[in-house]
Amino acid sequence: MESNLGNNGAAGGTGDNVETQKIVKRDAPATGANDRRDAAQYLRREIATRLIQAVWRGDLVETIDRTPFEMRPKGSEAPYRCCIYKERAILRLRCLSALGFAVEDDDEFRPLSEYAKRALERTEPEPPTLTVADVACRGCVEGRYRSTNVCQGCLTRPCLVNCNFGAISVVDGKSVVDPSKCKGCGRCAAVCPYRAIVKVRVPCEEACPVAAIHKGADGRAEIDLARCVSCGRCARACPFGAVMDRSQIVDVAQLLGEARRRRIEAKVGNCQEGQNGQNGQSGEESGEGQNGDKPQVRRLVALFAPALVGQFAGTLEQITAALLKLGFDDAIGVAAGADRTTVLEAEEFIERMKRGERFMTTSCCPAYVDVAAKHAPELTPFVSETATPARLTAEIAKGRDPNCVTVFIGPCVAKRVEASRDALLDYVLTFEELDAAFVAAKIDVSAVEPRQISAPASAEGRGFAVPGGVATAVETAVDALQTGVADADKITVQKICVAGFDSVGIRKLRTFATGVCPGNLVEAMACEGGCVGGPGTIRSAAVASREIKALVEHSQSIAERLVPAAVEQNDDANDPDSVVGG
Repeated sequence: MESNLGNNGAAGGTGDNVETQKIVKRDAPATGANDRRDAAQYLRREIATRLIQAVWRGDLVETIDRTPFEMRPKGSEAPYRCCIYKERAILRLRCLSALGFAVEDDDEFRPLSEYAKRALERTEPEPPTLTVADVACRGCVEGRYRSTNVCQGCLTRPCLVNCNFGAISVVDGKSVVDPSKCKGCGRCAAVCPYRAIVKVRVPCEEACPVAAIHKGADGRAEIDLARCVSCGRCARACPFGAVMDRSQIVDVAQLLGEARRRRIEAKVGNCQEGQNGQNGQSGEESGEGQNGDKPQVRRLVALFAPALVGQFAGTLEQITAALLKLGFDDAIGVAAGADRTTVLEAEEFIERMKRGERFMTTSCCPAYVDVAAKHAPELTPFVSETATPARLTAEIAKGRDPNCVTVFIGPCVAKRVEASRDALLDYVLTFEELDAAFVAAKIDVSAVEPRQISAPASAEGRGFAVPGGVATAVETAVDALQTGVADADKITVQKICVAGFDSVGIRKLRTFATGVCPGNLVEAMACEGGCVGGPGTIRSAAVASREIKALVEHSQSIAERLVPAAVEQNDDANDPDSVVGG
């Protein structure tokens, strides 16, 4: 069994006590040197894999209390902390997060088995999305500029001369930075010829674009939920893996377990209903499962984001087949919903421009939507009102079967917030969690027999995951929808793409609303590199982007679908004898 991160022993359900440095070295050939891989990711995957397998065996409650001890048994080395006892304590909190609970609310006297019972009885996920394990937090020193012993006490004193705030002084011939006066501008560090002044960083605080994470009274990280936009950048940035997202893997594993058992029963009983899924597929980018369901059984539908391409060693057709093999009854590419978003957003853009509005921003990124709502309300009137691709894909699934359970699978932690506000989106998994499920089920995506996609999504829908993809899709649709319109009457798209928020970038977005916007269509994505750079990914943005772009190049443009209809519609609009809606 080979997964995207390599085989670390978790698939077999046995403890892997080799230091992660050795694990990484051993598994390096699995997917290439450009992949994202770190110790925290391995730990999360092993825990998730163990929990999934325990759910499928039906002994999660009975076995979960042993998990930290199996992962760090007596006499083993402690590769990351002072001793195995602290590592066990942190592993317990990681299990708690994987069960879907907030670490901050933990009663340390309550065994994991009690939490497991609650998780298995839970009917819907609980907010908030992110949680911090205080025991795992290093309590980093305060981020600021400091002068090091590399300082040579030079004659010209460029640091002293260039500081506009009087924060630099010379003590015993060496430069000293006064933190009470320092404004963090970095001029002193920039002009020092010896690079003796350095910025001491707090990774989670620096990664957060909205200053939602800070040190608490005990020096440990705390999240201000009123400010948090659930982008997950703090979780990805923390070198100790102390910031975690509350997983929904146990909830989905239960549903998958039920689906897998139904398939086994259908095979054993040679049920005729087990062949219903072979009767055909619908018209979207999807694959149907081969197991028929009894009327009272809720079908499980995977909605996989366009960013899934490039995350696993396999084709899109193989990924679709792997999802069905995992236990999903249907798998629908969210690129199909992205096509619908493209057309609706293009129509909305044209209407807004005709009304004289200055610009419109995209609305696909839930973290950006929260940034506008919480930190830049002046942007809110400019945010597109078009539903997200996830929502529109869920509408496709619910249209086929109103009673189905939808599971969005993507790179995004903030999607869990979107799902909590949308009744059509039931659960959300990250690619990292999907990888754990493939490991638990011993599914090698690259070895799965591919399943034909009946009606592929457009090139533009598939390109939503990379920077500029959404804006380019809307631009293409706007041009196509105006086919046959006189040049003087056409609306022209002037796009701006923002991928990767920081405080400076958010301030710039705010100036678009209050001042001058250099374009009329703004694509806003919270993650650097776009969706392929999200916190739930398992491959580097560069590698995944290349594979997505290769797929896009071999896909049909949405313009080929829109132009014929637009020509007919615009010809009718110019015909005074035509009847609209007849």
